[in-house]
Amino acid sequence: MRRAVFLDRDGTLIANDGDLGDPSRVRLLPGAAEACAILRGAVAEAAARGAGAPAAASPSHPLERSDAALVVVTNQGGVARGAYDETAVERTNDEIESQLRLATGLPRVIDAFYHCPFHPEGTVERYRREHPWRKPAPGMLFAAARDLELDLARSWLVGDAERDVLAGRDAGCRTILLASDPSSVRPETAADFVDSSLLAASRRIEAAERADLRPRSAVRLRAKGAGALADPALRDRVLAVARSIAERTGVEVVHLAADPTSVEATLVGDDLVAIGFAAELRRTTESWYRARTGASLWSES
Repeated sequence: MRRAVFLDRDGTLIANDGDLGDPSRVRLLPGAAEACAILRGAVAEAAARGAGAPAAASPSHPLERSDAALVVVTNQGGVARGAYDETAVERTNDEIESQLRLATGLPRVIDAFYHCPFHPEGTVERYRREHPWRKPAPGMLFAAARDLELDLARSWLVGDAERDVLAGRDAGCRTILLASDPSSVRPETAADFVDSSLLAASRRIEAAERADLRPRSAVRLRAKGAGALADPALRDRVLAVARSIAERTGVEVVHLAADPTSVEATLVGDDLVAIGFAAELRRTTESWYRARTGASLWSES
């Protein structure tokens, strides 16, 4: 099974803050084509593009070796609101692919587009309902995984809204939230990482995929009582602290997740890196949790 990078559409690949069903209004965001070329494992040489030749693929690139898929997953509530129909969505997606091919020189950029036309407040009766494909639900990612034989645990999702990263998280992917000012993002975001653009995110993914070739270590902190981390706000706080520690210490986090009983992380580095990271996370979170509740958060084992 191959890995994938899932991309939101509007506000991530193209410039659009609302409904868009008109192909003539498609405008790729700055850096979007270059980002897709990086994610496809291609070296988009300016000279080759100028000559109309395909960009050269780099056989040493980790994404190319793994044959990663690029998949767009997009909510299209405008269909439910009667702004346009599903044929218009498909034409718009075709235009996005056409512009990406032209900009990169690649014969194919996006492997598949998935869209959800449903919305519970729609005006078109057949589309007026909730649906497991509508983000923040992860249904589109699960469908793509079945159709394209994808390994979600080794995949990424990139989007500009919290609903995007929630869908990615619930599908088991690593997630990146896009924000023009990453410092303005709430600490409790569900995203594993925050970047300012799709291009920055693509470079992060590229670096992380290369990190897969380096030694990695895993660590788990177990909560003292069953369900001690049942409160989603508490889990989000612990994960925010973990990301802050990683940023401050320069530790590369490959995977970070929490459930009601534990927090686990996979890091680039040997066991000493993992032990040090876990000790700092335990010390920092135990201190404020004990001050707030008078109880201990973590098990000694």
